[in-house]
Amino acid sequence: MAAPSIASSPSSRHPQSLRLHRPEAKGRIDLIRLSLCVVLVFNVSHIHEAYPILASIRPALTLTLLALVAAILGRKSLARPYWVRYPLTKILMGLASASLASIVFGISQGASFWYFESDYSKVLVGCALLMAAIRSPKDLRLFVWAYVIGTAALVYMALFMFSMVAESNGITRLSGLDTWDANDIGVLLLIGLAFCMLLLRTAGAKGKIAAGVITAGVATAMAHSGSRGGFIGLICVLLAYLASLKGVSVFRRVGVVVAVVGGLTLAAPTGYWHQMNTILNPKEDYNWDAPQGRRQLAIRGAGYMMSYPVFGIGVGNFARAEGTISPLAGQQGIRWSAPHNTYIQAGAELGIPGFLLFIALVIGCIVVPWRLRARIPHAWSRGSRDERFMFQTALYLPLAAIGFAIPAYFVSFAYADPLYVIVALTAGLRYCVDMQLGLATGAAANHGAARRVVRRRGAVGPVPKPTVARSAPPEPILPRPITSR
Repeated sequence: MAAPSIASSPSSRHPQSLRLHRPEAKGRIDLIRLSLCVVLVFNVSHIHEAYPILASIRPALTLTLLALVAAILGRKSLARPYWVRYPLTKILMGLASASLASIVFGISQGASFWYFESDYSKVLVGCALLMAAIRSPKDLRLFVWAYVIGTAALVYMALFMFSMVAESNGITRLSGLDTWDANDIGVLLLIGLAFCMLLLRTAGAKGKIAAGVITAGVATAMAHSGSRGGFIGLICVLLAYLASLKGVSVFRRVGVVVAVVGGLTLAAPTGYWHQMNTILNPKEDYNWDAPQGRRQLAIRGAGYMMSYPVFGIGVGNFARAEGTISPLAGQQGIRWSAPHNTYIQAGAELGIPGFLLFIALVIGCIVVPWRLRARIPHAWSRGSRDERFMFQTALYLPLAAIGFAIPAYFVSFAYADPLYVIVALTAGLRYCVDMQLGLATGAAANHGAARRVVRRRGAVGPVPKPTVARSAPPEPILPRPITSR
């Protein structure tokens, strides 16, 4: 009997075209990924804004354009475009469309256009490039480290470059920052804290030491910021860490929380805890009744959204609306103020559709990694280095998203980089998991790839599944005919 052989099929004739991983998808650092790493460090820390000479060359924009050109010229070094079909990517496309429509129908087309061209478009392009650049867990780990390095630079500036100033309410906090506002840095530090905790679980010995030092710096910088929104976000992130990471020992979880809270307590400046106590009495705060306090800004912002429900007042036009169409417009001493609320900013400037898309984007960054947990085999927690990293990233990415979602209520970050970095890393994680699970599915993956190969070659009709050909049965032995001589 002849030995069984693989039946002739598209999958056996073109084995090279069915590989789920290209040869270059080994995590090598090239011009695209190196540029994006440096861009990520600049976008997180804004350290270039502290040095006028460096800021004059606009390094983030220059490197983003360099990465874009390198991506166009070297498309084979990018990930396969499966990520374009992901729900988060589609929501992102809808949000970009809503922002473009708001330019046409907003209260100032020129102001919206220039804001989109100079700010938001760079964020969207950077997010898309980051998604396309994540081919493997090694790339994902590289960009997580880039964000953590940016966090370290931000911590360094907060502790050694920016000054602490005593304010009229008795609190001593960071003031006169050259880069982010003292309230803004809380959002970036909380996201960095989640990534530091991830590296504490997955990095080598030296990486764990570095992540531990940066974690201590994050706690200290959070205290120096004096941000109440950041404090609320920190509490939510730590509670989520205690409640959701059931695969981590209770001792480890409690130890990390005690270390962060202890560092915050030791570094708390004068008046810090008094400032945090005002959270319990919001009606006694300036922001409750003052015409340009946060509550009144939010009420007027909701009014803008209802007055322009479909397209909004236009991306980047909130401050202009305060000075031109608000009930306070024309009064002496009224500032053209930012919304100081990311969700109100999105709703007022993009309308109700844009508001819903933005909420879906934030929630998706929390839900998608949690849903990936159910698909990731538990054996990956003890598997290879890449499998362990993907398993742990699915646990810690929701913490980073919570670190954005809560303090975003107190800052204007609808078009800033932090959320879109989380979106890109979440899409990258799903891509890596899909590709790894695709290698394990074997025949099903090969059948889908074979169908694509045949369609590209112009074949018509269904593609049969790859099967193993059985050996033909032996021919029957027939009696010889009797012939006469």
